[in-house]
Amino acid sequence: MKTGRLRAVLAIAGCLSLAGAAPSRAGMLDVPVPPSAQAQGIPTLDMHTFDATLDAETLPVVVEFHADWCTYCRVLQPYVDRLHVLKNGRMDFYNVDADASPEILAAYNVRVLPTMMIFYRGKLISRADGATKPAEMIDWVNSTEQDIRKLPADFGKKTHG
Repeated sequence: MKTGRLRAVLAIAGCLSLAGAAPSRAGMLDVPVPPSAQAQGIPTLDMHTFDATLDAETLPVVVEFHADWCTYCRVLQPYVDRLHVLKNGRMDFYNVDADASPEILAAYNVRVLPTMMIFYRGKLISRADGATKPAEMIDWVNSTEQDIRKLPADFGKKTHG
């Protein structure tokens, strides 16, 4: 196995610090997650908390649909954790366990794992279905965050009348 490929495999597996790896075009893959942030983790939503949580959020929300048996979900998780830390105060992150909440998957037509969705003020803004490269996932989150900033101030607000 070539040295570069071995470094990438070890980095994804968490056996090698990404600080020594070449920076990605997304510029976030080499940022370590502090142990305190890893311990906090990303909260999990279920059918009882999903809608109310998304409706109450004022920040954009990234929701990752995953399962313990999903290999690529486990590969992608360290990068989602990094984004969670880096976007603190600008975006909120939640998980949905596919096995524990099949009704949410059915409601949003989730057919493959991992699937990620970004909501803003309770409305689905963007989604990414299936396995993507970590840099592409980071670019998608950053791009969607920029798109949300361009929305009108009253986007998604309920009007009475």
